[in-house]
Amino acid sequence: MKRAGRWLFNFAVAVSLLMCVVTVVMWVRSYRLWEWAAYQTTSGRLCTVTSRLGALSFDVTDGWPAGQFKPFERHSDPVLVAGLPPPSEWHLLGFGVDRHTQKVGVGHWRGPTSGTSIVVPYWFVALLAMISAVMPAVWVGRKISTARRVRMGHCLACGYDLRATPDRCPECGVIPEGAKGAAT
Repeated sequence: MKRAGRWLFNFAVAVSLLMCVVTVVMWVRSYRLWEWAAYQTTSGRLCTVTSRLGALSFDVTDGWPAGQFKPFERHSDPVLVAGLPPPSEWHLLGFGVDRHTQKVGVGHWRGPTSGTSIVVPYWFVALLAMISAVMPAVWVGRKISTARRVRMGHCLACGYDLRATPDRCPECGVIPEGAKGAAT
């Protein structure tokens, strides 16, 4: 059981670190590339995730004609990306919310669309990925410290050497598990 738990923990740490690296790479790329992934329903609702100018934008737009979008597209012209407006008109520290209505022309179709965008900066996503990688490392550090204290015969609470007084810690008064006086 311990081996499976350790394997799962190591896997989770590796995935967290990988997510952190991927996020930072995508963050840097977002200033040179404008990338998006889109999904369009049969009713015309368009759901997109866009990476550009240091942020991820999650958009839901109603009113598009069905079948107009490719699932993934990339524009790699740095001049075009630099000339784009910010992902949101309202923003604070890179976060933003934007409601928009516009007239759009696609092929022979012309009509109004309306939608909502939620913008999350890459720095926040990278911070979350780093925290998710650091927390397991702290947990491992505590487990190693506890195991070392038990192996060396030290108090788990304060680290005092209990080899001379195994029934009670003279420093903090804690009765160690398995001590003779613990049952009384």
